[in-house]
Amino acid sequence: MAPSGPATDVRNTRRNLFSGDLVPCEGIAQKMETKDVLIFVAESHRARGNKLMEEAMKTNSTTDALVAASFLSPQPYKGLLCRELKQSDGEGGGIIIVSESCLGHACTTTCKQPLTQKPTQGYARCSKCRSFAAKGRAKINEAVASATTLTSSPQEKITTIAQHPNRAEAEIIRLRNENKELKRINSKVEKEEQMAPDPKQRVIQLVEDEIAKEKKNRKDAGVVTEKEMWLILTKHMLNVFIADGNMRQVKQVEELVIWAIVLHARTSNRVYKEIAKVMKLSHISTVYKKGNDVVSVGSTRAFSLCTVT
Repeated sequence: MAPSGPATDVRNTRRNLFSGDLVPCEGIAQKMETKDVLIFVAESHRARGNKLMEEAMKTNSTTDALVAASFLSPQPYKGLLCRELKQSDGEGGGIIIVSESCLGHACTTTCKQPLTQKPTQGYARCSKCRSFAAKGRAKINEAVASATTLTSSPQEKITTIAQHPNRAEAEIIRLRNENKELKRINSKVEKEEQMAPDPKQRVIQLVEDEIAKEKKNRKDAGVVTEKEMWLILTKHMLNVFIADGNMRQVKQVEELVIWAIVLHARTSNRVYKEIAKVMKLSHISTVYKKGNDVVSVGSTRAFSLCTVT
């Protein structure tokens, strides 16, 4: 009868360890939907391809065939690796997701000894995958949610959105639709503003109507009143505003020029210059010239009505 006991079990374990009869680790993705597993695998391959593309697109890239080949081997993605599960008969058993520090063979829960037979309860996992199972599944769900979500928030980085083609396409469509809607709203507002009466023109019209009523009852219709002067000055300032402040494009009416001459005569050069800046009146040289024309008689030539500088 063959001897049995702890020493025999250790020898059998070691023999199975070196003979390749150990139970392979089945990873952490048990009970997860096949679709989610495939999405995670696709995301890991896409991330690997992006790294290779970034390396290849670098200026004066020194990437050789050996470095490129390293990207084709399994690379950790979010601390996980995608592998093909090998059965004891050598046949493939599907895709599994394991920890990047996976030992490759299943271990017992307590003493962490390698298993030579598949357990009747629980899952065949190594000690590394067992301790990383909950966190690893959370990372898988996070990657799947990120890959399948077509919406994005304004706070999300554009580089993160660009990593997923579907989300990038949805983001471009959303921005184009927003731009189209903003153009529509802006066009509507512009049309409403064009159709709506200008408040300034409305005020001017009211003042003109009031002045017309007063002229009917006045005997001195040729005298310019304060209201009429205010109206002339308001129209002048609006015309200057329309001309973007270019006084040369605005023709000043005679009443406004005479008023500027009187203002200059009653104040001083310095005061007139300050008022002219605000009220967009004629330049002081124009006032000098027009004032000389008013007061000059025959061979007499006046210089200025204003004696205060």
